Amino acid sequence: MKTSSLIIAKILTLCGIVLTCTACYAPGNAEFEVKIKVDGRVTNASDEPVEGIMVTVSVPSEDGYKLGSAETDTEGKYDIQYDGWHMLTAVDVSAEDVDEDENGGSFAAETKTVAIDSSDYKGGSGGWYKGEAVKTADFELEKIIDTPDEE
Repeated sequence: MKTSSLIIAKILTLCGIVLTCTACYAPGNAEFEVKIKVDGRVTNASDEPVEGIMVTVSVPSEDGYKLGSAETDTEGKYDIQYDGWHMLTAVDVSAEDVDEDENGGSFAAETKTVAIDSSDYKGGSGGWYKGEAVKTADFELEKIIDTPDEE
C-alpha cells in the first residue's frame, strides 16, 4: 500500500508542475522580457518615398529567424515591433520590392545589420523585464527597372 501511495503522490506532484507551467506560459498570459521596435523610411536616389517595399526584421544567423515584417506606406515609412524572451545584440533588417511595378519600377533589395547594445534597452524594471530597444534603419534603394509610362 505504501508503494501505491508514493506513486500517486509523485503523479499528483508532476500534474501540479505541468499545470503551473501551463498557466504561466499560456498564450495571452505570458509577459515578455524585451521589446524591440525597428522603424525607418525607404527612399529612392532622389530622396522620394518608396511605397510597397517589404521590410523584414530577423535574427542574424544562417536561418534568419523572422521577428516581424511590414510594408512601407505612401511616405515610405515602416514600423515593426517584436516582443520576445531574449535580449538580442543585433537584428538584420531587409528591404525587398514586392509589389512588382506598382511603385514606379523595380528596386534592388538591401539588408543592414543593426547593432543593439544593452544600454539601448530602456524602461526595464530591474527584474524580469529588461526594457524596450528602439532602432532606426533607413534605406535608399537603387531603382533597377523603370516602369514604362502609360499612354
